[in-house]
Amino acid sequence: MSCFTLVKYYKIQPLAQLYEEDLAIRDQMAKELAVEDNRYPRVGIAAILTVLLFLGLVVGVVTLGWGFSEMSGYFILLGILPGLLAGMSFTETLNAFVDGLMDMIVGAFVIGIARSIAVILADAMVMDTIIMYLAHVVVLLPAQIAALGIFLVTTLFNAVVASGSGKAVIALPIMLPLADITNVTRQTTILAYQLGDGITNILWPASGYYMAALALGNVSLKKWLRWFFPLLIIWLIVACIILIVANYIGYGPF
Repeated sequence: MSCFTLVKYYKIQPLAQLYEEDLAIRDQMAKELAVEDNRYPRVGIAAILTVLLFLGLVVGVVTLGWGFSEMSGYFILLGILPGLLAGMSFTETLNAFVDGLMDMIVGAFVIGIARSIAVILADAMVMDTIIMYLAHVVVLLPAQIAALGIFLVTTLFNAVVASGSGKAVIALPIMLPLADITNVTRQTTILAYQLGDGITNILWPASGYYMAALALGNVSLKKWLRWFFPLLIIWLIVACIILIVANYIGYGPF
C-alpha cells in the first residue's frame, strides 16, 4: 500500500464512520418524529410556540436583565408548554422532559470533570509553577523564534486551562516581560497567545463545551482526534508561518 493510499485511508475512514453513525441516528430520530406526528397532530403549532417562547427568552435577557435563576425557570416553562399544546398528557410531557434532561446530564457531567482539572491545579497552587517552567523554555530561544516559543507554551498550557481570560490572567504577566527581553513586540506576543489559545480548544479534554459536544453527539474522542489531527497540523503550520512573518516585520507597536 502506497503512502498516498495510507494518508487517504487515514483521513477518510474516521469521517466515513462518523457519517454512517450520524445517518443511523438521523434515521432513528425521523422514525420517532413520524410516530409523534401521528400521535400528536398539533406538533406544528407547538413548534411555533417554542420559537415564540425562545424569542421571549431573548427579550427577557436583553431588556429585563434576566440571570440564571430566571432563565432556569423559563426553560422549564419552555419544555412543558409546547408538549401540552401538542396534545400530550401532563405525565407524557414530564416524561419527555426528563428524557431530554438525561441526555443533557452526560454533557453537564463531562463539563464538570473538565472544569475540575483547572480547579484542582489552581487550589493546589500548581498553575504558576507550570507556567514558570514553560516560560524558562522561551528565554532560551533565539529572538527570531521566541514568538514560536510563546505560541508553543500557550498551546500546552491550554491543556489545563481552557478559559481564554483565565489563561491570560495567569500567563500574560509572565509572557509579556519575556517578550520584551527577547525583543518580540507585544502585539506579536498577543497574536501568539491568541493562536495558542484558540487552535487547540477542540483538542484538549479540559475544554468542557468540546467534551460535552462529543458526548451529546455520540462521537468518541478517539474517532474525533483521528479526523481532526491532520487539520490541526495544517493550522499549526499556518500559525507558525504567520508568527515568523509577524516577528520578521516587527508587528506593532501601535
